[in-house]
Amino acid sequence: HGAVISSLVLPSFGQLRSLTLVCSKAGLQDVELEAILSGRTTLETLALRNCDGLSEGLFPRWCNRGERHEEAEVVQQLDEVLLSSLNFGPALGKSSVTFSVPQPSPVPHRRRQHPRCQPALALRTVVSFSLGGAETLSDRSLDALAELLHDAQTVDIRGCPLLTEEALRSFRNG
Repeated sequence: HGAVISSLVLPSFGQLRSLTLVCSKAGLQDVELEAILSGRTTLETLALRNCDGLSEGLFPRWCNRGERHEEAEVVQQLDEVLLSSLNFGPALGKSSVTFSVPQPSPVPHRRRQHPRCQPALALRTVVSFSLGGAETLSDRSLDALAELLHDAQTVDIRGCPLLTEEALRSFRNG
């Protein structure tokens, strides 16, 4: 895709408002998408097809979500589940003792800080987004993409077999 990508990188088409990109069998790569989006401030419509080369961690990285942060969230969720499932029943032949385990207060789901990387900022202006053939896109990636496309009015995601129906519903509900 080298020639096509280099022709789409700024300063070419500086006021580009709409882009539809269909890639070859190799699929759109992370660095190619980053190059195309970097510095764009007027892009309103973005349609990407055959995106099999995009990595699972691309959109989370653009949201400043590192692996350590994700690991910490998983550990916290596991701790909460373990604490809530503790049940101290009667001891063998002895009187029953009940312990009360304080439940952590639910933390409201909040969108994270605005991303600072150039491609993420470019997605902030997109109102219509379409992505197809990103076979490695996970629920974690979709959640990050939803954060990046906060103001998008139309989003179409197809050909992403790892996504769960729950993640797609969550994306729709914002």
